[in-house]
Amino acid sequence: MRSLLLALALHVFVGAPLAAHASNAPALWARCAVCHQPDGNGIPGIFPPLREHLGAFAASAKGRAYLVLVPTHGLLGAIEVAGLRYQSAMPAQPLEDDELALLLNHMLEIFPRALPQERAVAPFDRAEVAAIRAAHPKPAPGALLALRAELLP
Repeated sequence: MRSLLLALALHVFVGAPLAAHASNAPALWARCAVCHQPDGNGIPGIFPPLREHLGAFAASAKGRAYLVLVPTHGLLGAIEVAGLRYQSAMPAQPLEDDELALLLNHMLEIFPRALPQERAVAPFDRAEVAAIRAAHPKPAPGALLALRAELLP
């Protein structure tokens, strides 16, 4: 019974997948903003900001993979962002490849990027998201945390 209630709560909280269309981008982002806040700054110590490294991650192949794999597989463990430690769990999100591409592109549009190489990142598309997912169908525990550590200076 408890598992059924948890599954129902996650479905209500995360929501059912939406058909990918540019007008759905704000609705997709709204699902993320529940935890990470509409401005992408998160809640200090609870939910990390998403805007902190978004442009830098999107500027490299490994970073792009990280941005696809975290919402696809979720993230469990401690991370540090802007000097604050976050120890929580992000569940995998039920997004289709086109929805995830749309969401990532929306985030890249709404959050400013500081460095020139961050401003010139290519948009995500369904094929790229699908290829990343296919290359990493089930990352080993801790693999995404290790990938994140490789990406940060």
